[in-house]
Amino acid sequence: MKYTFIIGFSDEQRLLSGTQSWSGKTFEDIKKTFDFSLLNNDLIDVSYAYYSKATDKQKFVRVLKIIDLFVNDTSITINYSVGDEQAFTSETLKLKVLKILRIDKIIEQNSYMPFCSILNNSQVERIFSKDNLIDKVNGLLKQSDWLSIYNLFKPIEDISKNNVVWNDVDLLSVVSFATAKLSEVYINLKHTFNKDEDKFKFLAQQKKYRQVTELLRKRCIELNPENPSYYSNLGYTHYQYSRELTQIGGRRDGKPLDEIEIAIKYLDKALELNPTRLNDLYRKGMMLTELYPKLSLFSRNRPEADKYKEVNVKIQEGIDAFELVIKYYGEIPIEDVYNKKRYRKEYIKSCYDVARAYSDLVSNNWDEVVYLLSLDYNINENDEVKYIPKDLENIEKAIKNIANCSINDNYDFLNNPTENFNLEDLASYNGSVEGVYKLYCLAKYNFTKFWILSGYGQRPNEKANEFRDLAEGFYKKALDFNWSKEKERSDKSFIAERLCRLYISKKQYDEATKVISPFIRKRTDYYIRYSYASALMLNGHFEEAKYQIKLAQENIHSNKEMWLGHFISACSDLRNNNLESSKTNLKKALDQAKNDGKTNIDSLLIAQGFISIKENDKPSAFKFLGQALDINPYRVSIQKRVPNWQPKEDEV
Repeated sequence: MKYTFIIGFSDEQRLLSGTQSWSGKTFEDIKKTFDFSLLNNDLIDVSYAYYSKATDKQKFVRVLKIIDLFVNDTSITINYSVGDEQAFTSETLKLKVLKILRIDKIIEQNSYMPFCSILNNSQVERIFSKDNLIDKVNGLLKQSDWLSIYNLFKPIEDISKNNVVWNDVDLLSVVSFATAKLSEVYINLKHTFNKDEDKFKFLAQQKKYRQVTELLRKRCIELNPENPSYYSNLGYTHYQYSRELTQIGGRRDGKPLDEIEIAIKYLDKALELNPTRLNDLYRKGMMLTELYPKLSLFSRNRPEADKYKEVNVKIQEGIDAFELVIKYYGEIPIEDVYNKKRYRKEYIKSCYDVARAYSDLVSNNWDEVVYLLSLDYNINENDEVKYIPKDLENIEKAIKNIANCSINDNYDFLNNPTENFNLEDLASYNGSVEGVYKLYCLAKYNFTKFWILSGYGQRPNEKANEFRDLAEGFYKKALDFNWSKEKERSDKSFIAERLCRLYISKKQYDEATKVISPFIRKRTDYYIRYSYASALMLNGHFEEAKYQIKLAQENIHSNKEMWLGHFISACSDLRNNNLESSKTNLKKALDQAKNDGKTNIDSLLIAQGFISIKENDKPSAFKFLGQALDINPYRVSIQKRVPNWQPKEDEV
């Protein structure tokens, strides 16, 4: 029997040297895989060299002819000549040899491939065999023919009975990728299926694909429990499912919070084995800062304070994950072009999403009540207007990260950097993140900084107004800048709604209604109608404002803030001196807020106090405004009003 050497080289210079030696621990590892007493020069067949570095994995394998072989108790040395390239990449050869070594139990499942492997003829035939099952699967994989891969193993429920396949971790991993693709449900089910029967049949098949994916990926972990990729793959299965369960018009046949918990468990295991896995860190960050808060904050079975406290803890954990992506990406050497390119998208998106997460930690980034009830009225320079320092710290981190995202996501600028640059121009670029989104976020975070520095809108000042002016420019640019071709049909109503808020803060109510009115359509989101209604009311159009609220409240399933609609209607009535209707709507708001578990209801108490003022009921006014201050002591306007309405002893 003849034998073939499979040798890894770190670079071409080392390969072309014509000689290679191994000693010490490296030689001991090689000796564990082969009995050198079986070997002499006459028994060495054509051998092969591959490139061992990940950056060179697409380089082709080279033929080697072993000229001399010298083996003693402490080392092995070979002299060789280098032949032609083969139509085989280094990565492909390495993976196939590694699989053979593991399946034939030459090395343990979790062991690395030695720098020199020696295979017999039958093993080499398995590498180059045209009928090799892994080759068939990989060929179908390149064509994205997921169903044909699935059909190769039918009935797939019995795959565990095929010992060869069931013990081939590499093959199972590839098959699980195909079944994972088959299981995806990124479609709007309501628009796709006219009959529930067809929808349920489709979902049953997708569930089957997902169950097979979990089965295969758990088997991969059994076969190689020290490989972080297999935990990552299983974590991704649950991450994908949680996203599908929260998609608009998507599936609702599972519990997304449970899926997030399971996904993070497996991702954490992968990160325990390799803390620098950028993909896993990014996905963990997304679940903790985006998916989890949406699901938890709008659930109606827990008190509001508890929800916010827990959500903020989760968001901070997600921020930590994003920050690690940014840190580890920065530690990749510049000369490592392969990994710099491979993980660039995760780096850019982590800068973008960590900015969003920091912004979400701001305790108060908008409160229409300030303007609906004129709580910015009669506040002068002598009044102490406060803000929470942590809010300012978080929004400044958000601005820093979205600026970093805008800079590093602009290829044109990176290829030709200049010292003086305009951030608006850099953000106006469709890279890993849409330019519209970057401009929108720059506007949103700068407006939030204005909001905080003005004491949450209570007292605008020169320093705060600078950031509002910046925000206005970014919002306008976001409305003007084109989406990429892939997103060209996307809506921009969310941008107009934010610019409407900005104009409300400037008391430019005509501009506020003008900028948002083109985006008011039949299916406009409730929160956009709320802002439109606020602008209309502040401009004196009370009935039209209430009509917009009515439309916003027609779909109770999509409207997550029904109480706010009733409250805006109450404010409209209050401004229009329709006190009875205002009381009725305010009661609806209070009942709905209570039903939703909302406890931070100072705005509702203030409205009740103002109604009492108009009714000349001073004791009630004092009671309501005092209760409001107990909840939110930052309302300077109310602080000034309460002493004036406090009843004297003989009035109690």
